[in-house]
Amino acid sequence: MASRATAETQDPGAKGSVWDQEKEENDDVQSFSEDSEDDADDLPRTAQEQLEDLVRKARRYLHNNREVSDFLWHTLYLALVSLVALSLDTGQHTLEQNMAVRSAMADASFTSSLGSQGSIQFANVQSVDDLWGWAQGPFAETVAGRGDAQGFFGRYLRVIGQVRFRQLRVQPNVGCVVPEYMDQYSTACYPGFSTTNEDVSAFGPVGELTGLPIWRWRTASELDEGWIVGKASGAYYAGSGFNFSMPTERVAAEEMLRFHRDNNWIDLQTRAVFVDFVSYNPNVRLLTLAKVIFELPPTGGAIPSITLRTSPLRMILPSESSTAMLAAEITLIVLTASYMIIDLHTAYRRGLTFLTDPWRLLDATNYLAYIVAFSLRLQPFYIMSARGFPPPPDAFVNYESAMWAVVQWKNVIALVALLSWIRLLKGIRLLRFMQIVTTTLGRAFLQVLPFCLVFVLLLWAFAIAHRLAFGDLVYSFRSVLMSMFTLQRVLLGADDFAVLWDANRLLGPLFYLGWTLASYLILANIFAAVLVEAMGSDALKSVPRVGAIDTAKGYYDRWADRRASAAEEARLAEQRRLEGEAKSLPAFVRGATAGRRG
Repeated sequence: MASRATAETQDPGAKGSVWDQEKEENDDVQSFSEDSEDDADDLPRTAQEQLEDLVRKARRYLHNNREVSDFLWHTLYLALVSLVALSLDTGQHTLEQNMAVRSAMADASFTSSLGSQGSIQFANVQSVDDLWGWAQGPFAETVAGRGDAQGFFGRYLRVIGQVRFRQLRVQPNVGCVVPEYMDQYSTACYPGFSTTNEDVSAFGPVGELTGLPIWRWRTASELDEGWIVGKASGAYYAGSGFNFSMPTERVAAEEMLRFHRDNNWIDLQTRAVFVDFVSYNPNVRLLTLAKVIFELPPTGGAIPSITLRTSPLRMILPSESSTAMLAAEITLIVLTASYMIIDLHTAYRRGLTFLTDPWRLLDATNYLAYIVAFSLRLQPFYIMSARGFPPPPDAFVNYESAMWAVVQWKNVIALVALLSWIRLLKGIRLLRFMQIVTTTLGRAFLQVLPFCLVFVLLLWAFAIAHRLAFGDLVYSFRSVLMSMFTLQRVLLGADDFAVLWDANRLLGPLFYLGWTLASYLILANIFAAVLVEAMGSDALKSVPRVGAIDTAKGYYDRWADRRASAAEEARLAEQRRLEGEAKSLPAFVRGATAGRRG
């Protein structure tokens, strides 16, 4: 046996020799240590080895391709942002409840308190008498129509707490002057509202015990109100004012409204009246804060409007919040903080060159916006815990700041979602099509920029001209800013020619033709020509033909080829094994087997 082993060891060509076995083992070790893409490794591997090899290749690929790894991390961030934003959305329930509340407030017909007009609706309120007619008619019927303290309306909505009426007043002859030659017609004037001419003096009937007017001014902190931007020209309303609370019991509500109407709670000094109440829908667990506003501008008339803020209880009450969603939001804020730290470190190393990368600036803006959104997300929890919920039936509790935070959270998270999806274009630009688009826009930017400046100047010029010519007659041209928006709508197909023709038979057609010709036939066509020229440049020839999709397909094809080769090797090995077993059988067995096969 020893001599045989020695002979096999010394004879490299001997079949099954020790030298041959050691060579095969060394080859196996060498083949597994090489790169996994080496086609020389044809030995079948286990599933675990294939998985480990795939993970090793993926880590190497991501380490060598920072753009791909950055794209995958941002995809995770985008998925969490979308999950948080959409999971807190109530679908159409919020819209439907807002429509129900608005319909109850604005759709019912009524007559003025003096009965001097016919049937009108909320949008047609033009005087103080109309305001009182609405308050004592459809509004009282809505919030206290059942004659109980629950205030059912719209079948499933109920008012919780009381209703608050608040007004802002101005001082006469402060901020405006009546000329002496007009004294025979008027001796007092009442300006528009501002904090400098706000009237804070008490007024109204005199109290029996105090001997002082019963309607007294309250600060914004006492009323827990903030500033409100009105629809009247330059109208910014403070959170202070004079207020009274109306119960939701029908008889008491009617008596309260009648008392304030008969004692002229609203007079010539009143510039705005606010009606606030909170309604709750137990079916969908939605809370709506309604603010009905009647602006009484110094030009006369009235401007009615309704502002609604609706939120699910889980957005404002900690006890209603989902633990899973809070965990997702905390994970997202941790990722955001991590990304910001990485960007700050990069900015420290690169210096001012960091500001030259628009994608980095987009990331910084996005992360800061989400931090703001997260702070707004926590604010309602603190406010509602401090003020208590639900409110007592005999008092009005203002949840304006909590509901405002919910609305602002939606606005900011909408911006975050938009920026996150735009940021996805940085990864998609690996595709050849996106590379062509970005290259074209980059080459055409300096050539398009002057035309953009010309367009802005023309838009500004035509906006001023339309405001001066039609601002007093056409509502859509009431200011320079609104004129710019209206002209943009004209570019998108909105036709205001008939309105301009009725307002001015000369300047209307002239301005209309001038704007459409300048914007459509000149600037738009030149802009398109510049882009076409940039697309035909030689710079696009340098864009690689193979994009991310082609690269992924190549990896898949190679992986499929390796699997097919491994399967073929396994089949051949099995065939060789069967042939070897057949040769080891006795001759008569092989003959009998061959006879049966024949």
